[in-house]
Amino acid sequence: MILRKMIKRDFHMRVRYALTPQMAEYDRLEQSWVPYLMYFHNPCYSSSTVNTDSRGFRITHKVGGIIGDFDHIGNRMVNLLCGGSLAFGVGATSDAMTIPSILSGMTGQLWLNFGGRAFNSTQEFLLFLFHRRHLKDIGNIIVLSGINNLILHYAAGSTFDEFGPFFFSLQYRQAMCQTALPFRKRLARFAFGRRAESKHNQHHFCCGDTKEHILDILKRDIAHWKIFCDAQGIKIFYALQPFANWTNKKLSKEEEALFAELDLNPQNHFRVLKDKINLELYQWFASSLKEVCETNAVRFLDVNACLSKCIPDKEWIFVDRAHLNDAGNRYVAQALLDNLGLK
Repeated sequence: MILRKMIKRDFHMRVRYALTPQMAEYDRLEQSWVPYLMYFHNPCYSSSTVNTDSRGFRITHKVGGIIGDFDHIGNRMVNLLCGGSLAFGVGATSDAMTIPSILSGMTGQLWLNFGGRAFNSTQEFLLFLFHRRHLKDIGNIIVLSGINNLILHYAAGSTFDEFGPFFFSLQYRQAMCQTALPFRKRLARFAFGRRAESKHNQHHFCCGDTKEHILDILKRDIAHWKIFCDAQGIKIFYALQPFANWTNKKLSKEEEALFAELDLNPQNHFRVLKDKINLELYQWFASSLKEVCETNAVRFLDVNACLSKCIPDKEWIFVDRAHLNDAGNRYVAQALLDNLGLK
């Protein structure tokens, strides 16, 4: 129910579903409230486009069959692709066409899908912490991320200063404020149906109004990745995910039609994608992230720069400004393979 509400029922995406029919399945895929992470994909979801295992992780494919789920890993060495919805594979026509599946086929090694839809950088790290103990041997971790922290900075409107903004913070705030009501008021509301208002905890929300606030959260999370991976003997890489506004590629006619329709969506984050996350912000963000990674001795890759060099103009790779089709996923997987020494 969570992600489905991001697209209003009265907003019809005729072009989206005509050109990218698989997106209807992603729009239907529900998530559940879970402790600490806030939300995660429903477990054991099954469809022709997307499937999740018993823990809610997306299945990874490899030539020869399905190999990437927690019920069948055993003691095998694995690699992880972490991140948000791009790592999860929103836009792919099937599990086999996600970036982890493509990497598995290219390398002959098992790449697990540790993508979390609508996750910020902190949630990405927490997801790994909760499930690390189930993985006996991890070789490489690539964090393919960046966009959600930017979107949230400009679209969330309020944040928990030390914890950073997150998607669905309004629903969280409303629910928590209700539980903060004094016991007598809650009892009266239960008994007599009264609605009591509370401004309790409102002062805990403050808006990080500078770009440096984005970096503060990322500096912390990247440092945590490095500390943990060094202690475990795991190689860690950070890749700034591709974004349509940030590549030199001219849009295809399909991308132009899809973006034009999405820009009419009343949801605020689509306007942020269109107007705020521009080339000027990209140049600052990419250089700042590179510096943060270098400070922490984490190898950094700007996937946007890679795609700008290799993708022909007007080739269709984006299903929206932040997600890729099968061809786009293949380009990204190849860029990761060629530039991070994963062969």
